[in-house]
Amino acid sequence: MKRDVNEIADEYGLDLYRIAYMKLKVRADAEDIVQEVFYQYIKHPLKFENAEKEKRWLIKTTVNLCK
Repeated sequence: MKRDVNEIADEYGLDLYRIAYMKLKVRADAEDIVQEVFYQYIKHPLKFENAEKEKRWLIKTTVNLCK
């Protein structure tokens, strides 16, 4: 299941930003992380079984990039 990145950004973008900001405490860095997460989403043709697994991947990728 691969959805349009704009749809995903509208649905999860703010949540991913909040996660990144909580970890980094720098607004610009958090914005860069979210941008990179969506770049990775576009770059790698992953197919998810359902929306929950897609969301889990987005969150995990956000946290990993913050490290």
